[in-house]
Order: sequence, then C-alpha cells, then structure tokens
Amino acid sequence: MKRNIKITLAVTVSTIILFSSILSFYWVNVGCRFTYIKITLAVTVSTIILFSSILSFYWVNVGCRFTYEYYDKFCDTISDKQYSVFTVSSFIHAFRNNTLDFQNTTPVILRHDIDERNGIQNAKHLAEIEKKHNLRSTYYIRMHAEDYSVKDAEPLMKWLHSNGFEIGYHYECFYLAKGNNTRAHEIFANDINELRKIVPITTICSHGNSKEYINWKMWNKQVEYEKYNVTSAYLDVLYNTTLSKYIKYWSDAGGIPNVKTQLIEYVKETDEKAVYVLAHPEGGNRSLSSMCASINTQITRGGWDGSILWEIIIIPIPVSSCLTIISWSLIIGKRMHNYKKNRRKT
Repeated sequence: MKRNIKITLAVTVSTIILFSSILSFYWVNVGCRFTYIKITLAVTVSTIILFSSILSFYWVNVGCRFTYEYYDKFCDTISDKQYSVFTVSSFIHAFRNNTLDFQNTTPVILRHDIDERNGIQNAKHLAEIEKKHNLRSTYYIRMHAEDYSVKDAEPLMKWLHSNGFEIGYHYECFYLAKGNNTRAHEIFANDINELRKIVPITTICSHGNSKEYINWKMWNKQVEYEKYNVTSAYLDVLYNTTLSKYIKYWSDAGGIPNVKTQLIEYVKETDEKAVYVLAHPEGGNRSLSSMCASINTQITRGGWDGSILWEIIIIPIPVSSCLTIISWSLIIGKRMHNYKKNRRKT
C-alpha cells in the first residue's frame, strides 16, 4: 500500500473514532440537559488528542524519517572523503597507533547491537546498505537472548564475516551470574569459545539488561578481557578517559536517541571529534513513548508499517473510550440522583 494511502486511512479511522466518541458524549449529555461547557470541553480535549497524534506521527515519519531510505542517505553521507568510517576495533587500534586524523576527516564508528530476534533479519538489511556504500560496521550478538539463539543468528554471523563486517559478543555474564564475578568469568569464557567456533570474535560489548548487575563491571582491569584478544566497545572508548573526550555519542539505546539532533546533521557538525553511532536494528517490544523517537521501530518497520497505526489510531482509542465511559457514568449518576429526589417527594 502506498504511503499517502496509509496516511489517509490512518487519519480517517482515527478521526472517525474520535468524533464518534464526541457525538456520543454530546448526545448523552444534551439528552440529560448537561451544560454546553462540558460539551465544549469534551470536543476541545478530543481535538487536542487528534492533533497531538497527527503531530506525533508527523515528527516520527516526516521529521525523523529514520527508515531504510534514511539510513541509505546517512551511509551515502559518511562515504564522502571528509569522513572515515570504522568498526569498533579498527577505531580503537587506529587511536592506539596514533593514525586518526581529526583535522582533515571526521571519524565515524558504526555499531549495531542485536538484542532481539527480529533484529537478525533487519541487521542484514542494514549491512547490505553499508556494503553498497563500501562501509563496514560492528554487529554484536547475544548468547543468552530471550527470543533467539546463537543457532538462529549463525547464518547472519557467517554472512557478515564473509562480507568483511566485524562481529562481537554482546555479553551479559555478570547479570546471569547474579553478581558472582567468578561465575561471570566462567560464563564469558565458555560463551566466547562457542561463538569463535562459528566466526572470529574480535570485540565485546556489555548488554544493558540490569541496573543492579551492570555487566561491564565484571572486569576489574583492562587486562582481564584483553587476554581474550578483544576490544571493548565501552571500556576502550566511552569509558576511556583519554579517548572519550574525542567522542560524540549518538545512541538509540532504550528506544530514544540520546541527542535530539538528526543523525545526518549530527555527523556534519565539525568540531574535530569522532562520531560514535549505536543503532539497534530490531524493534517491536518497545514502550509507546520510545516508539515516537526510536530508530529501532523506524528501521524495523521501514519507518512506517505498524508505527502509523500505533501512534495515530491506538493512542486515541483509550481516550475516546474514557470520554464515552465518563459520559455515561455522569448520566447514570444524574438519573439516579433525580430518581432518589423524586422518591423523596412522593
């Protein structure tokens, strides 16, 4: 279905829902001789809801436009000679070898964490776009995801490796061990060995699934993970006091970008810093508020399918229903009050 048709359909259905509730409210309360102030209030609230949902849709699907097409434009932008694109490990090694050129180019680090099952297929779409522009990025795979196994991700891992992408381990060992550091290290060693039976693993990144057991805190010293011949997406970059001052971080972790600036505009801001981009390829199980700004949903659903119906139709439904319920509750209460009043008179 074409984009304009979907817009028209979604707005039409939403409008019908809202105005049906308004008419219901009007009929019930006029029939009961309620004041027009309440009617006006109901219409005003419903109108605000309608336009808020439309504006929300506009901002997400027109203002944000983080679709596969948008990502293609983003990759086209950073493929220009003024940018130098790195995987996580290649950037860390370039910094350690003092070969980064912040004066003449803007380094861009591309990273993708595959947290959920539907991110597997979406990750390949992103990688194909990157490959088209001769770019390479880092994809982090979980060993203990709730809805996918390593076997599910194995074809993607092999495809990524054969096409020159970096693959990392998205570990959550400290959380699985409930804070037992010894057990966490045992899980990590076993997991990375299993992953390396499939493809080379050259980098690691902690998964943020617990505030109580923060996974990267399983490492007391840098040498503890370096013995596995890996770099760390956080400890070697963002939490490295020497390197972090040269980094601008654009992340969609949690579903909402950590900066309001559009991604393409963000990388164009020349201030002699590297741009570190974290974009999760999966979507779906995100909160309603997160969807409104989420790169996840926009990439997963092409910036369109599902999100439009969710934001324009689903949001007004409970509000419209509430207006109707309140309306009938008021009329029932009013009639009961009049009934009791009439009984006292008789």
